[in-house]
Amino acid sequence: WSSDEINILISECESRPCLWNTGIEEYKDKRLRARHMREIAKKLQKTSADLNNKWQNLRSQFNAVRRKCEATRSGMDVADVYTSKWEYFRSLKFLLPYHSGIPGTSSFEIPILEVEDSQPSHASKRKNSNYENDNMEKLQRKELNMAIETMKKLIDSEQVFGDYVADKLRRLNKNKKKRLRREIELRMIKYEESDCESTGSQ
Repeated sequence: WSSDEINILISECESRPCLWNTGIEEYKDKRLRARHMREIAKKLQKTSADLNNKWQNLRSQFNAVRRKCEATRSGMDVADVYTSKWEYFRSLKFLLPYHSGIPGTSSFEIPILEVEDSQPSHASKRKNSNYENDNMEKLQRKELNMAIETMKKLIDSEQVFGDYVADKLRRLNKNKKKRLRREIELRMIKYEESDCESTGSQ
């Protein structure tokens, strides 16, 4: 991808809010979004897959730079701080409102739910099971947020990849999102245990 091609891609996407504005009804229309991406791909003589990957990478890197800016230069204009650091940041600043739904928070954050200290009631076994599952989910959310806070301090290639994965997760339905997140967690645990075993055998 040349610099001119990337600038054309950004300009074309900016003129088509259905590709990035989550607040409009057209954003929910996957067919409409796909049609617009095909039109841009044809204009740039790229495949739809190549175009989609480039657009997602640009959004992920933009989000990573934005968060680094917020972490290091609080109180300054986000659009001005990193212009010289990454040439496409200013061109992509139209994405700013859609990468932070709540002032001061990141689109990667998950609200932390406090675990209630209450005694089990005399409800049915099914209710007790639901209670335990809810508490487990709350604990997992809290642990995940702690991990995210740590990750936010390291803006590097892993951060960019993490943002890319998070963006993909947000596009899935609730059930698929839950299954995929669990698979990622299990895979991470597996590799952590493998590292511990390797260290212990040395």
